[in-house]
Amino acid sequence: MLSPCICRNKMEHRMWMYDRNLPNRWGLRDEFVQGVDEFINHAKSFSQNKGMIRCPCAKCKCRKWLKLEDVKTDLYSKVFMDNYYVWTSHGEAEGSDGNIYNHNFDIGESSQDPRLHEMVMDAFGMYNEGENQQYVDQVPNEEANHFYAQLESASRPLSDL
Repeated sequence: MLSPCICRNKMEHRMWMYDRNLPNRWGLRDEFVQGVDEFINHAKSFSQNKGMIRCPCAKCKCRKWLKLEDVKTDLYSKVFMDNYYVWTSHGEAEGSDGNIYNHNFDIGESSQDPRLHEMVMDAFGMYNEGENQQYVDQVPNEEANHFYAQLESASRPLSDL
């Protein structure tokens, strides 16, 4: 079920995401550090992959699952990917009214198998990358985009009963 979050204009509400450094680049702004903590807590509450979330840094672009602390480190050093004001890979959707909505549902009452995501990833040969493997940052091709769209669609509840 979708429920509205209390928020202002999405871009104004999340401007901290793209304003991380203090003047002269001497450290991180307090608003950025607090915002990253807020993001991590939000993403953790929607993650079904214990202790891991998709990393929205400019390099990973939500394609890699990382431990919470590793995501925080990536965001501190690499910033958020462009225009990620609505956290679509972390339980949010943008309504036609311009508001941001959270996908709130009780996993305990969900009929969706929590391993569905893992099964789809296995079926398409998309395995979690080990620490020792190199990650090549590239733009997904049309087939990959189609896969990611299907994966996102499969993770949504069928109805709001």
